[in-house]
Amino acid sequence: KHLGKSIKVYVVESGWEAFRALELDTLTALLVEHAQRGTVISCGGGIVETPAARQLLKQQRYVLCVERDIRDIVTYLGEDEQRPEYGESIREVWKRRQPLFEECATVLFRIRSGEDQWAAVEQDCARLVARTANITTLAETALPPPPCFGTLPSFFACLTFADVRDHTEVIQTVCAGVNAIELRVDLLACADRSFVSNQVAEIRRLSDLPIIFTVRTTLQGGSFAYDPAIPSDRQELMDLLLLGVQLGCAFIDVEFKTSTEAMRARLYSELTKRRRTLGWSSQLICSDHCYQDSYLDTEIGHLFGSCADQNRADVIKVVTRATTLDDVHQLARVRKSFRTTRPVIALATRSCGSLSRVLNTTLTPVTHPCLPFAAAPGQLSVREIHQVRALIGMLPPRELHLFGVNIAKSPSPAMHNAALTELGLPHEYRLAECSTIEEVLAILNERDRCLGGNMTMPHKLSIIPHLDVLGPHAARIGAVNTVRWIDDKLYGWNTDWLRIPRP
Repeated sequence: KHLGKSIKVYVVESGWEAFRALELDTLTALLVEHAQRGTVISCGGGIVETPAARQLLKQQRYVLCVERDIRDIVTYLGEDEQRPEYGESIREVWKRRQPLFEECATVLFRIRSGEDQWAAVEQDCARLVARTANITTLAETALPPPPCFGTLPSFFACLTFADVRDHTEVIQTVCAGVNAIELRVDLLACADRSFVSNQVAEIRRLSDLPIIFTVRTTLQGGSFAYDPAIPSDRQELMDLLLLGVQLGCAFIDVEFKTSTEAMRARLYSELTKRRRTLGWSSQLICSDHCYQDSYLDTEIGHLFGSCADQNRADVIKVVTRATTLDDVHQLARVRKSFRTTRPVIALATRSCGSLSRVLNTTLTPVTHPCLPFAAAPGQLSVREIHQVRALIGMLPPRELHLFGVNIAKSPSPAMHNAALTELGLPHEYRLAECSTIEEVLAILNERDRCLGGNMTMPHKLSIIPHLDVLGPHAARIGAVNTVRWIDDKLYGWNTDWLRIPRP
């Protein structure tokens, strides 16, 4: 539009060098014009060919790189007759530009190989931008994931697939009842950058849950061949961890013992910069997996202290080996005495260590029967953990209700009780025929019995004044259909709207 002719014609008449200069001038002018506005400036891939343009991009708060499989790029460009000739093969251009994209990008959005569902791509991209740019208005269009930290217990599913794309039909089943998904990069069929990025893209298509990006080395019980004394091994591991950051994964697992201080310092520096400029960044899980047969209390305490890493770690994770149940009790005792404001994951492997997974309530890693194998010996499923917690009194049975009138034929009890049974929860979902809000409150206020429930007519509006916390979606809609007691406060949400954009 600015040229008054197509780019193809301009390049033929004036050459690529003139076009790149004009492209740089246009970008410079747009950045000045829109400096104080919430503006998206879309650049062609060739913008990174110009050093001055790269410097401009690196000065910006947020630069999103949209990446596609080179095979898809070749197919797409081969069908576009309006683009000027590059003067070299598309693959050579892509190979030259790839490191330049990485140099300039704040966040990387990967499009799945062979993608053809473009409406879903837009949703995936919007969710990633909302989270990584800390944009509330966009975030409100997506289902907020359940919190990983806080009073309520949390879990993450440890995927052990060689290729997530071969098991898409079971991902949602595997992730039922969890708060996050761990991508074990070391267990993938390939640790190539493109392959790993595709795995993250596939998970994001299938779930809104936060992703934990883990590269477990052979020195810590994983499959990633690694020797910290070899510079190329350190660089390969560092590149993978930084890829997880660029992909906007919620958590990056870094091993304290196998990483160097320089590696961790670089990660902390990158995350600190993102928090300062974006208001968001990946959180660092500093982990240590120790497999000797016995420990002194002081030795376990030292493990926790080391993984705090001078209070730079966001999450502390310590895994020991249990040969007896006494080892589990020892780990729990030392964990309780360890003073920190950081979330702590304390686990023990082997069958004797399974109890530690019941006692740990923050981001407990879990397996599932649909996975090819458990990521660690002694790992349990969400259902198994709930069942044991119920047996030992950690999870007392409660009632959930559907509050409303003329609800005798509602299928809600059958549906919810089936879900409770599947997850191993000891609760029961019942109908509560209530014509007044006072009757509803009388049941809800029996906190030793009632956990919460669902509101149907005529109580979706009348319950609101009695809530301690009203969710943002419920506040905007002006109606509540779900309530729950958390920390002696009654929370209210609206989940009805979720099925409107995703039938």
